[in-house]
Amino acid sequence: MDQPDYDLVVVGFNSERFVPRLAEAWRDATHLAQLVFVDNAPIPTTIEAVSTQAWPVEPLTVAVPTNPGFGGGVNRGVAALVEASPYVVVANPDLLVREEHILAVIAELEGDERRAVGGVQLVTSDGRRVSSARAFPTVGSLAARRVEDIDLSARSREVDWICGAFMVWRREWFDRVGGFDGRFFLYYEDVDICRAVRAAGGISWAVSGFQVIHDQGHGEETSEALRAQSRAAKVIYARKWLGAAGVAAARWGNAMERLRAVARRILR
Repeated sequence: MDQPDYDLVVVGFNSERFVPRLAEAWRDATHLAQLVFVDNAPIPTTIEAVSTQAWPVEPLTVAVPTNPGFGGGVNRGVAALVEASPYVVVANPDLLVREEHILAVIAELEGDERRAVGGVQLVTSDGRRVSSARAFPTVGSLAARRVEDIDLSARSREVDWICGAFMVWRREWFDRVGGFDGRFFLYYEDVDICRAVRAAGGISWAVSGFQVIHDQGHGEETSEALRAQSRAAKVIYARKWLGAAGVAAARWGNAMERLRAVARRILR
């Protein structure tokens, strides 16, 4: 059976250092129909780097200096596609992913039309696992600031949600759920869209058997600005899916996080 074609949407923000590696990984791609780079930075340095590389197809570039966030950037990239291929891949520019990985995910999605989106185990360059699939947050887990990572080593399986850094979408499902919710600037946009898939009767599918490198931000201390973004997104998610009890739990968890941060600074 012939493999279906796919489109690739990459969203960057001051990500020019990763572009050469991405170009090298994709140089021999044969099923890539369209390639879109979205640059959310005020100065489009990622797009400038894209223009210096060789690609298997002519890339489209979209500059969004107002920075709508990751999900908003993806939505703009998908909207820029001239024609819809059966699949659209969402990727961070720091990923080291090759076409063979994408085709392996697509092959598993093809096994069941309810499989709306697929992902894999992500790791850093030195082999440390990055959170790639988790259970949906609950009232209890938000209050306790507890997460449940899913083991992807043994077998491919249905999961609640997969990391937005690498998502392989059936295009019809991406359109069916309306793309990413623009209220999520950063964090929880992947949790939210996978929750929308579940609500519409679809499946988020994690593929075992290989890993994809995802470097950016891992191993670095998260800034307070990013922590604040995460806390805000948590409340938006809770309000949308878990109601008043969820909002109260998210706010409680956020308050505990801030108290712990204050305590750590005092004890240094």
